[in-house]
Amino acid sequence: MADAIDDDTVLVVASAPSYAHGIVDPIEPIAVAAAERDVLCHIDACIGGWTVPFIREAEGLPPIGLMIPGVTSAIAVPAFAGIPLTHRGYTSTVAFVTGHEDPTKGKSDIDWAKLSGIGTLVFLMGVKNLANIARNLVEGGKSPETPAALIRWGTTPDQETLTGTLADIAAKAKKQGFSPPSILVVGEVVSLRPKLGWFETKPLFGKGIVETTDNFGLQGKLPTNLALLDYLAIRFQKSASM
Repeated sequence: MADAIDDDTVLVVASAPSYAHGIVDPIEPIAVAAAERDVLCHIDACIGGWTVPFIREAEGLPPIGLMIPGVTSAIAVPAFAGIPLTHRGYTSTVAFVTGHEDPTKGKSDIDWAKLSGIGTLVFLMGVKNLANIARNLVEGGKSPETPAALIRWGTTPDQETLTGTLADIAAKAKKQGFSPPSILVVGEVVSLRPKLGWFETKPLFGKGIVETTDNFGLQGKLPTNLALLDYLAIRFQKSASM
């Protein structure tokens, strides 16, 4: 793909945790090739849990590369699940933590005792390590009854939210078959979700709309009323005329 980049190319690419630890991520050669040719390269990696905070690809960009960060999923996804990361009645502190450390390091770089003193914790790429995260937080001083939420495929029509506590979130996730890409939020602010949740309660959340002909006048766009009400929560697919 890197050889196919030309002066008119605008790339949208994504990454996944499975490319870590010795396996070459396809983003890296594409991003480097784009930067060398001074071509705009949009790295859309929110589904992996980051746009900038844990990005590995930036390490390989030549000096001419320019990074324009978007809104990290660590903030956007909890917002779509109705979970504010700070709240004057609950906490004024928040920390973003990688939930998928390099296993070749031998030991964790995370100070769990200090981390446990922070009001809201957001773990990215931590589903496979969920039980260890919960155990380490409790051992570090967090109450096992601290609310926790897992949010999968956040901000998309496939968004799914699972709530519990540090004591049972790992067991619930295993029982439900929760898998990446997911974000873990830990803290009392999770208890605000029933009151502040909005995205998953929209009338057309998760539903599909299929345009079967161009004669409807949609011309590839949603009708105004639907766009205003539910454009963020529905899938829109164009198909051949029936």
